[in-house]
Amino acid sequence: MRTILHLFLVGLLMSNLHGSERIEKNVIVVSPHSSVEELNRTWKTLQRQCLIDSPGNSHFRILDGWELTLIAEVKIPDSMNKKLRISQVAPALNKMKSWFVQAAHSKGPLKGTGIFRFPEFIDLLQREVEGKTAATLVGSPFVVIPSEPELSFYDPASEEPEYVYPSDYHMQLNRLQSPYGLVGREDALKGMTVHLLYKEEGIFKSLVYKQQVHRFWALWFETLGASLFGFGADCNRTFSDVWKVNLPKPAFELNENDTTLEMRNAQRPDPTEIQAEQVHQGQVDRVEMFEAEASRYGSKLSVGIMWDSPNVDLDLYVWEKGLSKPIYFGNGTTSLGRHLRDYRDATGQELEQVVMNQAATSDFQAWVNTYFVGENVTGPIKGKVLISSNGRTEVSGFSIDVNRGNGGANRANRQTDPHWRQVVFCCVEGGKQIAN
Repeated sequence: MRTILHLFLVGLLMSNLHGSERIEKNVIVVSPHSSVEELNRTWKTLQRQCLIDSPGNSHFRILDGWELTLIAEVKIPDSMNKKLRISQVAPALNKMKSWFVQAAHSKGPLKGTGIFRFPEFIDLLQREVEGKTAATLVGSPFVVIPSEPELSFYDPASEEPEYVYPSDYHMQLNRLQSPYGLVGREDALKGMTVHLLYKEEGIFKSLVYKQQVHRFWALWFETLGASLFGFGADCNRTFSDVWKVNLPKPAFELNENDTTLEMRNAQRPDPTEIQAEQVHQGQVDRVEMFEAEASRYGSKLSVGIMWDSPNVDLDLYVWEKGLSKPIYFGNGTTSLGRHLRDYRDATGQELEQVVMNQAATSDFQAWVNTYFVGENVTGPIKGKVLISSNGRTEVSGFSIDVNRGNGGANRANRQTDPHWRQVVFCCVEGGKQIAN
């Protein structure tokens, strides 16, 4: 009992640190089709949010993302009184408990999918937009439409489902033409911040597919006027971030030249992809992999970064002087070269690489951005930059001293922003050493 009281008081004291600039209402959408394990995790998290972790004077609305109904509403009092908080939230907790028990005992072909009723649940969210509102979607990032299986991300009835994702053209149509269509619904969720919390990283067949799904939803919500700030399986991080404003968001761009209406196959891992997974698990030397990739693509110049700090996400950007748009994870293939793989789960075995079609010149600039830094990371983040040119690989070190990431923001002022670090490297141009 003494431990619970201590946690309660710490939670309330910490809530005062959020300041006035924070989210005022958190709309939590849950799926009755989630697995029992996921439902239990969500129920325990919501109990703690109501009783301990949420800042005072905050507002919850918990919605059923399949039945499109309100489960419960919670208004946390702006008070240090434990008994007052418990009395205020108890009725809502009883309603939530009843829903979670019923959902855990439900059965059917969709059980375990964690899906929401799509696209109707967006209409539900639109009615919730007011002031500084966040939406926390606790369920699957995949869409399953029983009446239109050809437009689903996968078929849950299949023993070996083929995972796909919508082309960008879907977003350039209206809802009658595609369930993913957004024409006429621009800014329907204007100002809302969105966090998508899924069960585990293992739901994605590959890192490539995860990036494709992440990109689609980031662009989809952006067109609706919202910002997808969270996309991951870390429950504690999601509910910690949900009350914050001005979080960094991914930088993706819609391909307006995409005019093919289709569900696209995720890229299947080829032998190089499998080898890259082994690199990520520390089973293959990363320098060898870097050189192999440079050779595979016939690259005249290849730039890579690697780092050994777990719970850190760094990103590599390569600019050509005079051009405003770099090669990076959000602009992966250009006439100048290609970005290979964006590692985000930060295990400490990362290798990001850009292969260029042109030989090294002083016109190229390479930068490292600190996208994310976990709360448990201390001290400078140290890594290495690899440069391959004329058949020779140079390796040198770099260091970034920040305690949190900025999600790729502030590119225009990267010269003075500590989240950005220019990679200084030497390569051979006409027999002379040059440095960026």
